[in-house]
Amino acid sequence: MEFIFKTKNKLIFNVNPNYWILWVQVLFFLIFATACGGKPKPNFIFPETLPNLYLIKLIKGKKAIEEINKLHGKQIHIENGFIAYYRGSYEQGNWRESTIWLSEADNEQMALKQTKIMMDRIKDNPKTPFHHFKERTSEEIKVYTFWGMGGAHAVFQKGKQVYWISATEDVFEPVLRAMLKTARKFSRKQDGN
Repeated sequence: MEFIFKTKNKLIFNVNPNYWILWVQVLFFLIFATACGGKPKPNFIFPETLPNLYLIKLIKGKKAIEEINKLHGKQIHIENGFIAYYRGSYEQGNWRESTIWLSEADNEQMALKQTKIMMDRIKDNPKTPFHHFKERTSEEIKVYTFWGMGGAHAVFQKGKQVYWISATEDVFEPVLRAMLKTARKFSRKQDGN
């Protein structure tokens, strides 16, 4: 018995029943490989590239929330989470990298409160690995910057989102500018503007 596929009496292809299961397995493999493999899919918040960097991994949802809670050493109340890992091209001698942690609170007031508590605890901890704390404002967004653990860091809040950016120093400022721009757009999108 053969399976013959025709449209308007034109033979498209026929499948020998001995190979039918093989074709189905190949089809499922291709679908699975396409869905699970390859580069991470960028989204509105995390573009495929940042200055001199490429998105190599994007964790979102429940898994990201678990990682964010693990980082804090306790459960914090957030609705959603993202962790984006960016890296330069090693083949081109680019060892730059950046990690962006984003948590989304219930509302803007909660996000502001979480940001303030986090920064106060980091600055007031005598054993903190961070130093050279500064505050600046970028188009009405308060940005906390500091250094330590081999890189530069920034924390800021926009709308319901709290961002923590870690990057090698040579790409820190361009990455921060790009993410501030993205945060403004994302906040406007959520507000419906």
